[in-house]
This record gives sequence, structure tokens and C-alpha cells, in this order.
Amino acid sequence: MTEEKVLEAYRNIRAIDTTLRISDSFLDWMKDVCIERAKVEAKLDKLKKLDIEIDQLLSNFDKSEAFDILSKGIDLDENGATIMTSEEFLKQYGLDHELCPKCGSNSYNTTLVGYVLYMDDLDNYKDKNRCTCMYCGDKHITHDRVSKEI
Repeated sequence: MTEEKVLEAYRNIRAIDTTLRISDSFLDWMKDVCIERAKVEAKLDKLKKLDIEIDQLLSNFDKSEAFDILSKGIDLDENGATIMTSEEFLKQYGLDHELCPKCGSNSYNTTLVGYVLYMDDLDNYKDKNRCTCMYCGDKHITHDRVSKEI
């Protein structure tokens, strides 16, 4: 029942009230209850429509693909392209900064400070842990180390 129909019924009851002798406070209370019920029913209708839309969207989605995405932590952008995860980025970062910049050795001591990785600003990530090469003694930060390909 819509709010307009509730008000129409209220006016009709008022019109025939001469024979029923219903108190004004009861009629006002009944009108308020009916209006609130109409509002709740309208919200429920909207939720039902939304639920149907969600079901339609999910029916078009491959469930095995969804499981793979959720279980592997794969992120997709708005076009469905794969976005690199933090684990993948840090693995590649480790390969890119693997060797001593002076002698090329991969044996070193390092501090273990955790630096914040902002996934929306990967180009500016810089691991500033201090490293000491075990072969030549060079002191540098992790970010200054080089990859095998250089």
C-alpha cells in the first residue's frame, strides 16, 4: 500500500466517522502506522529489485574463475585486466635489486625494516634497508642493489 492510498483511506474513514465514532487519536495513530508500513514496503521492493540484479550479474560470472581470483589474490581493474599483487611486485623487486652494485655478489647482511608499499604508487617504492656486502664490504641500501641482467 502506498502512502497516497493510506491517506485516501484515512480521508474515507473520516468521512464516514459519524456512525463509527472512532477517536481522533486512534485514527491518527493508525494513519502513522500505515504510512510507516508503506515506507518499509517500498524499501523492501527496492531491495528485492537489487537482489534480482545481483543474481543476474552473478549468473553471468564464471564461478571457477571467481574461485581462482579469490584464492590466488588476483586483482582485476575495471576492464578485467590482471593487476600485479604485492607479493608479485616484491618478488620482482627482489630480483631487480639482488646483487651488490660494486662487485656483483649476492652475499650480504641487511637491516630488516619494513617499508610501506603503496600499490597505487609502485614506481616510487624504495627499500632503504642498509646492506653490507659480505664479499667486498661495500655499504649501500637495498634499492641500490642491481639485477643479474646488468
